[in-house]
Amino acid sequence: DSLNYGSNSPDSMTIAEYVEMADGVSGAKFFQKDSSFIIGLRFDFETTEALNEAMNRIEHFNERKEDSLAVLKSFEYYKFAGNRLTIKEPIEEQKEGEEEEMNAKMVNAVTQMLSYEWRLTFAGKKIKKVDSPYEYEVEHNNRVVITATTTVIKDRTKEKIATIEFK
Repeated sequence: DSLNYGSNSPDSMTIAEYVEMADGVSGAKFFQKDSSFIIGLRFDFETTEALNEAMNRIEHFNERKEDSLAVLKSFEYYKFAGNRLTIKEPIEEQKEGEEEEMNAKMVNAVTQMLSYEWRLTFAGKKIKKVDSPYEYEVEHNNRVVITATTTVIKDRTKEKIATIEFK
C-alpha cells in the first residue's frame, strides 16, 4: 500500500533522515541560524537524479504537514544537458477562498521579508554564463548564488529559475 510507510513514514523521522532515504544522497543536515532567521538543509548527492529525488522528498515532507495523503512527486528541479544546467521550481497552485482579506495582507507582508536562495558550488566545473531573471552572483567561477523574494517566486509564471552554462 503506497500510503503505508511503516517505519519509513515521513511523520516518524526528521527531514534530514527522510531526504537521506533517496538513493545517492548522504550527509543530510538541517541547520537553523536563529540570529539571522535562516533555515536550510545541506546534503551531498551523486547524480542529478539523486538531487531531484531529494528535492521532491523535501517538498513531500513539508506537504505532509498540511495533508497526510500528500503524494511524493517526481518534479525535475535540475537538468543537465550538454554543458548546461537548468534549474526549475514548480509553480504553486493558487488556492481560492482559503484566506480572508486581512489574513492575505499579513501573509503578503511576511512573504515580502522572506527570500529563496540557491547556493550551488560545482567541483571541477567553471561557470561561463548564468541566465536568470533573478538576482545572482558568480563567485570564484565555480559557485553561483541566486536570490529572489518569496513574493517574486510566488507571483512568477514560469518554472525556470536559471540556466547555467559551463566552460
